[in-house]
Amino acid sequence: MNQMRPFCCILLSLSLAIISATGCSETVTIGASKDATMYADAPDNSAGGAPGFYVGGNGSGSARRSLLAFDVATGVPAGSTITSAELTLHVGRQSSPTPLSMSLRRLTADWGEGTATAGPTIAHNGLGTAANTGDATWNQRMNPIGWTNPGAFSDTAATVSATTSVPGTLNGAATWSSTPTMVSDVQDWLNNPNANFGWLLYTSAETTAFTSKAFYSRSATTNEFGGFFDPEFLPALSITYLAAASPSGDYNGNGRVDAADYAVWRKSLSSSVSRGSGADGNESGMIDAGDFTYWRARYGNVVAGAGVNMNVPEPSTIANLLLVIVSFGFGRSTSIQRSCQIRLGHS
Repeated sequence: MNQMRPFCCILLSLSLAIISATGCSETVTIGASKDATMYADAPDNSAGGAPGFYVGGNGSGSARRSLLAFDVATGVPAGSTITSAELTLHVGRQSSPTPLSMSLRRLTADWGEGTATAGPTIAHNGLGTAANTGDATWNQRMNPIGWTNPGAFSDTAATVSATTSVPGTLNGAATWSSTPTMVSDVQDWLNNPNANFGWLLYTSAETTAFTSKAFYSRSATTNEFGGFFDPEFLPALSITYLAAASPSGDYNGNGRVDAADYAVWRKSLSSSVSRGSGADGNESGMIDAGDFTYWRARYGNVVAGAGVNMNVPEPSTIANLLLVIVSFGFGRSTSIQRSCQIRLGHS
């Protein structure tokens, strides 16, 4: 077995070199940046500062809809590619234990959370309270600025982002699993933070009496009875992404930092771009003099992995290689928390 160890080391080094050339995904979980309830039967009331937000029909079948947003750009590096997005909320109060289907739609207009609350627990906020200036209500997105039409549907995308069945269990988790539309929403919020207005959360059963459910909001500190509260119950958006490579000064991607990159910078000067893309070497989001300085400091560098055709082994080949390593005496498994994706080159 000892004679095989040098061979194992060679294989291990080779496998690590292969993995280092691949893209590794990261997952981050971020909390809500704002959330609020809108009440159809109290259209000028708000509860943005309440410990919960409501969706569904109250005892008389009057609708409640909720708004929630997540500041994606503070949790995910600029220029990253979003591969998955999953929303988790926890039920803190309900009219009925019957599961209820709820959907998300991306909002196309901004709204205000405010601090209005009718009491310290979810139970106090079934009807909200008088809105303050800037609060979101059924009638207004930022009091006194109105929605295009009351209820906010007129200010949402036409496509449903995701739908799930919310359980009828108090403190139970409701999860909106990743969909292509959710991924597109989150990617757009990363690329264009100023257009991140979050989602509208609603149910088609909102005019049916006793269907409402309340979720713990980002302001929650207790359960509906004022007792124990698990911080895991707070709204959470889990995002998996592939981080963009750091800028190298190789603005045209030919593998060298040379005069051709200057031409790219000059042509795009004064343009606004996604941070770190194109000739944005200093990742400011604007092509400016700082990017020229960045390029000049790296002039003549060869960029590893860029502009080179590499035949990367198929994933099955890498898997077999690692199995060989394990079979030759690496008895302990190692947990790698990053998920690496093989990017196959084309000759």
